[in-house]
Amino acid sequence: MPIRKIRQKIRDIHRLNKIMRILGKHGFGFVIQRLHLENYAFGKGVIKNRFFRYFAETQEPRAVRLRKVLEELGPTFIKFGQILSVRPDLIPLDLCEELSKLQDRVPPFPYEDVKKQIKDSFGKLPEELFSSFDPVPFAAASLGQAHKARLHTGENVVIKVQRPNLNKIITTDMDILNTFAQLADRYMQDIRILNPITIVDEFSKVITKEIDFTYEAHNMDKFRKNFKDNKTVHIPKVYWDYTRPMVMTTEEIHGIRLNEYLLQPHTTEEKKTVAVNGANAVLQQIFIDGFFHADPHPGNIFVLPNNVSAFIDFGIVGRLDEETRDAIITLLIAVSKKNIPGIIKALELLGAIDEENPIRDLKNDISEFLERYYDIPLKQIEVPAMLHQTLDLMTRHKLKIPPNFIFSLKHLPP
Repeated sequence: MPIRKIRQKIRDIHRLNKIMRILGKHGFGFVIQRLHLENYAFGKGVIKNRFFRYFAETQEPRAVRLRKVLEELGPTFIKFGQILSVRPDLIPLDLCEELSKLQDRVPPFPYEDVKKQIKDSFGKLPEELFSSFDPVPFAAASLGQAHKARLHTGENVVIKVQRPNLNKIITTDMDILNTFAQLADRYMQDIRILNPITIVDEFSKVITKEIDFTYEAHNMDKFRKNFKDNKTVHIPKVYWDYTRPMVMTTEEIHGIRLNEYLLQPHTTEEKKTVAVNGANAVLQQIFIDGFFHADPHPGNIFVLPNNVSAFIDFGIVGRLDEETRDAIITLLIAVSKKNIPGIIKALELLGAIDEENPIRDLKNDISEFLERYYDIPLKQIEVPAMLHQTLDLMTRHKLKIPPNFIFSLKHLPP
């Protein structure tokens, strides 16, 4: 076996031991046993004697414990949890809600590592490449951290630098996740129906793209092109001469994050304008462009002067082909008209219904749901509760929800 593969196997074993310890600490030792891994990394009796003791003493809800596991395991698992948080067709709603709280804020890494990443990418140190470079990051996340800098041509920019050895970490974690998926498919009947191997394979494609910063830069360029004639939306410019797979340079945004803006004493008219501009931007992304920001939380949206909305962080995007967009529009029109057959037809166009779905029960539940909300003024509708009930109806009837359709639901108000 080549030395490289031997080293990878050793990393896998060390990482697997750490994962098992964290699972046990948070009361998930039974998962290790169900996957038949208890003797692989620890030896006989250790799971029973150590990890079931942790499980018995743990009082927190399962969803909270799982979120803490993923946060402690780092970037790969944080991203995996974030993806699962918008898949109520795969996991329970309470788990979706808890995983949506996953924190992607971690301590920054040393400036020496920043310099090495930039030198490896451009052959120059930060002080050579830029006229000024702030060594103290203003933001740090699991995949990288951001520094402010200035180009020799005078533009103020943001430099996103990838964490050192990230590719090795993710390669190791994906090896282990693939192993877990194969074992779950073999030994866990309740998990097998979710097709864990396919889920992990799709996730692998997502995270592989996200750790190549040029992928995010291309996404940003496409959004910038789509909104080039829109005066109410601003997309940061990418500086390609200073962008590589592990380093990305973009225009610095001077504005207020949406989550901070909402707490400030702006007038009702101003807030209404910001809401309308943001809503129009979302509608264009989903229904016109078919290319949308898939992580539009308030921390990724800035409010600029004149109530302009600026989007950042384009590592995860969604795509809807024309056929799917047409089906969603058909669905919305049918809902607005209380047209139950039209709703069923639209769900069939979305591929949500198969032959095993009991259509009569589904029609009755849809009718009851519409009666609950029809003719109620919009300001009186609690959107989160309505969305929760919608997803509950979908999961109860085992509707196959297209992943990108679920991603688009994240644009609804919190």
